[in-house]
Amino acid sequence: MANADYVKVFSKSAHDKIYMERDEYLVNHSHRLIAWYEDGVSSTWDLIEYAVQQEIEVVTNKPEYVEEFRAAIEKEYLQSGKQI
Repeated sequence: MANADYVKVFSKSAHDKIYMERDEYLVNHSHRLIAWYEDGVSSTWDLIEYAVQQEIEVVTNKPEYVEEFRAAIEKEYLQSGKQI
């Protein structure tokens, strides 16, 4: 980290909420997310889902999951009566 241009510290200890804060920070400061996803629910899964919700371009080894997230978001909007 000594050679980094910028370091963002979220917490001195790891806990579930900190991963969510990190993921939101990454997505909110990005135009594109490139993620490698292994099967199973994980913080990477949450990161991809959040990026799709925020309409960030997502490049991943599991593009079918990105499409599933988009379809679920569209269904949610249609059920709520909101326009996409």
